[in-house]
Amino acid sequence: MTAVYQIDLTRRAARDLRKIQRGDPKLYGQIIHAIQALSTDPYPDGHVDLGGREGYRIRVRDHRILYSVEDHRLIVEVARVGPRGDVYK
Repeated sequence: MTAVYQIDLTRRAARDLRKIQRGDPKLYGQIIHAIQALSTDPYPDGHVDLGGREGYRIRVRDHRILYSVEDHRLIVEVARVGPRGDVYK
């Protein structure tokens, strides 16, 4: 049986998603799909450890989803969502 992780969004991530939804609904749908997929596989193919900071990232087109995983509590926290150049600031 596969564990299902709870997805939590930070306030910043929720704000990022609202901005994307207004600007590009198709991209928003793709990002939401990728975030939902983290609930069953928080370490998908293509995920990258952030190295200098805690967490991981996945790509959706030219956007990045930054998140952390608490395996012992089965929680994935999405911290930021945005274009590659802006999301790491």
